Amino acid sequence: MKKTKPQNRIHLTVAQSVSLAAAAASLAAVSTTLIASHWFHFQTIQGENYGTIVSRTVIASKRNPREWNAWRNADNMLASSAILNDRERHQLPLIPRKKQDLKPTGDRLVSEPMDDDGTTSAPSIAWLMSFPNSGTSFTLHLTREASNCTTATNYALEGEVKDQPGVQAIPTPDGSHGPWLEIIPNRPSRIPRFILTKTHCGGFCSYCPPFKYVETPRSFQMSCQTGTKAYPSKEGELKKKVVTYDSHLVKKAIHVFRHPLDNVVARFHLDHRRQLRGGNSKKSLSWPTTFPRNSTGFQRWCHFMDSTSDLLDLHWVDQRMRDALDGVPCKAEFFRYVQWHNMAFVALDEMGIPSMNLHYEDYQYQFDETRERIIDFLELPRSSGSVEFVPGKEYRDYYNLTQTKAIQGFIKEFSSRATWTELERYTKSMVW
Repeated sequence: MKKTKPQNRIHLTVAQSVSLAAAAASLAAVSTTLIASHWFHFQTIQGENYGTIVSRTVIASKRNPREWNAWRNADNMLASSAILNDRERHQLPLIPRKKQDLKPTGDRLVSEPMDDDGTTSAPSIAWLMSFPNSGTSFTLHLTREASNCTTATNYALEGEVKDQPGVQAIPTPDGSHGPWLEIIPNRPSRIPRFILTKTHCGGFCSYCPPFKYVETPRSFQMSCQTGTKAYPSKEGELKKKVVTYDSHLVKKAIHVFRHPLDNVVARFHLDHRRQLRGGNSKKSLSWPTTFPRNSTGFQRWCHFMDSTSDLLDLHWVDQRMRDALDGVPCKAEFFRYVQWHNMAFVALDEMGIPSMNLHYEDYQYQFDETRERIIDFLELPRSSGSVEFVPGKEYRDYYNLTQTKAIQGFIKEFSSRATWTELERYTKSMVW
């Protein structure tokens, strides 16, 4: 009988076996993490330094700071470029780069939110919930300058960088549907623990039938979580698609208010600018004459909007609401305004997250206090940056006294208790 050559064997104790199995499991977890990771790095493109956003790992359980730090300390796997030219975007894969390959930006390479114990953690979203044209842009600008921290938006291609896909604000698979960091060229900035994120939610479209802007609590909250994502098409052009992220990413919210009379006129001014940008179409050319940018143009615009609105024909608009809307110019606009704030309170109550009410007018009368409230609420660091608030954007003279009283009555009738608590200040005689 042919003898079989004995093979070398390694005998392990039970403790050694357990240790080896644990090490293998740990290695598998790290491998899975690396495969699932997204690495973003902004480098110098065409002479412009876009700042550096270094690799932030995708952790299956992102609430585990030990795993997060284990990945963050892997110096040999730092980042890959999120700004690629057309050739690179379609031909080259995103690969990890070594630290020495990164170009300095004058700021720290790693700028991650820090917990109280010194560990880093994935950032969270702090909504900036605002009915359009109520002070969104100024609030974002003020926050960036006062803290040197980046902000974000639900809507891709809104910032100064419009020729590249957006960079996820939340560097996990959950963040693949937004929101997106607002990158400012030549402006390195920190990523805060709570990223102030622009959302207009829903129910604000001007030229649409009621079924497009009348909201339920669920539809409104979902619209707050919804935005657009930019992606490169096969032709090399950037296109946008609608995406929705999960509400658990949102941990705080700032609810913005603006005087209703000023807010609706500001909406008219926005429509005016959009129409003028429409080119040489017949409609665009006739706009300055038909709807001039003054009280006369505004009143004509309201009359036109009211003549094309089906709001009063809806079966759920009761007689008391119809009576309250009588004499209100731009009926659908003021309906959307009040409904929006009603629904914002409902959404925040349902989500159960901390929120802060912010009135745009407070920038004029209590600027320093308002700035400090924002910084404290968002738990942001303070920087030496400053920004000036330009007052004077008030348009109360666009309305006559009869219209003003009608608007006041409708707002009181349609507002929820929470909304009325915030809007009542605008009904004081010295303000109206």
